[in-house]
Amino acid sequence: MNDEEAALLMAALAAVESDIEGDEVPQFASSCSVLDHTKIEPIALEAKDDADAAFYYNLDLIFPPPPPSWDLRLATSFLERYWKNGRKNLQCFPFCPEYHDFYEMKMHNKKHASVGVCRTPVHCTLSAPYTAVPLHVLGRFEQISPGRQGALPPAFSPPNGAGFELFQAECFEATEVETKRVTLPTGLVTTTWMFLPDVWKVQPLLRKKRKATRAGPAQTFPFYFRVYVYIKEPCGAMRCQATVLSTSFELFSTRTMDRLKKAWVVRV
Repeated sequence: MNDEEAALLMAALAAVESDIEGDEVPQFASSCSVLDHTKIEPIALEAKDDADAAFYYNLDLIFPPPPPSWDLRLATSFLERYWKNGRKNLQCFPFCPEYHDFYEMKMHNKKHASVGVCRTPVHCTLSAPYTAVPLHVLGRFEQISPGRQGALPPAFSPPNGAGFELFQAECFEATEVETKRVTLPTGLVTTTWMFLPDVWKVQPLLRKKRKATRAGPAQTFPFYFRVYVYIKEPCGAMRCQATVLSTSFELFSTRTMDRLKKAWVVRV
């Protein structure tokens, strides 16, 4: 074999080795100090077409997605207006099961079939990761100025542990409807909670409506029913995991109802 033939043979062998190396399956490194304890290995590729799928799979191992969020929703619909008596007790809240609305009942001289306070429950649903820590599902009425967002949920650190007890005392507390608990394949748990106090009472100091003046237009301060979900952290702090607001509604006095009814009777 002369020198020319030897050179051709070496070139052919180099080409074959290059093809073999090109057919080798690439590996995606998954070594991450944060994930060493998980003992998760990257998947091996069987074909070049699987490269994209494997890339994103191994990317999730290195940068795992965030944990599922807490999703809190009100399942009860609210009316546009409600009525309170002199003791700040709401009438037919959140709706009247017989006449739907306290206003319609009064204006048509109707009465409830049963004696006592007319009230119905407020329900909310919570979708959250399973936790063995007890949940505190609290609700209260709040007034929010138009164009503004509600205040941030209060936080209670260990030195202010008594602060949460005071906040809890000012709220309605819900109980879980255990028959409606559902565990999803994703690991989330959906629960239903019910508020049903003896009396629906408006707790905050009412800000009265402002009539229109030369200085500015009339102002109203709509009401909302707001729900909070608190858990106790290992350090002892009480942290709000989720909160939700109802649709807004206005609040009127039953004395206003009496005046409207008298005026309506006169017109008729």
